[in-house]
Amino acid sequence: YRVQETSLFMMAGVFSGLVLQVPLGKLSDRIERRKVLAGVCFGALVFSLLMVMQSFFQLPFYWLLINVFCYGSLVFVIYPLSAAHVNDWSEPDQLMQTSSGLMIGYGSGAIFGPLLSSSLMSWIGPAALFAYIALNLLVMMFYAIYQSKVAGLQREKMEFVLQPSIQFPT
Repeated sequence: YRVQETSLFMMAGVFSGLVLQVPLGKLSDRIERRKVLAGVCFGALVFSLLMVMQSFFQLPFYWLLINVFCYGSLVFVIYPLSAAHVNDWSEPDQLMQTSSGLMIGYGSGAIFGPLLSSSLMSWIGPAALFAYIALNLLVMMFYAIYQSKVAGLQREKMEFVLQPSIQFPT
């Protein structure tokens, strides 16, 4: 029974990442990406805090699935929005270096984030995971708002175009 619940939890969180990729990508083509990023961080922050609350109260399992679905649909959009924003501000001849810098940052977070969050979880308990995530989302949200207000004029965006990863010969 626990294996089935764990599988459903993981499926809901990961599958939900597909839900908002295209709609939020198109939205970020119309309005400033940093504002969309701040809104996404705020939404994910709310659902992170709901996950913390979920750990303290014995709510039905379907609430957990709904919550993790909403959380995943937002949190899995953060990297693509960030990458699109950085690419908007990069010079065309620097896109490869920009992408490699993003991957180094992402990889560093993937290494050190679990180390820190697992230490917090062993010290505070399971709720510390989503509390740690909420804190990171709060910092990202305020940084996106700050950058939106201070960083200056918006540059011309590249329009979002959904493309298959495999090119078929014609």
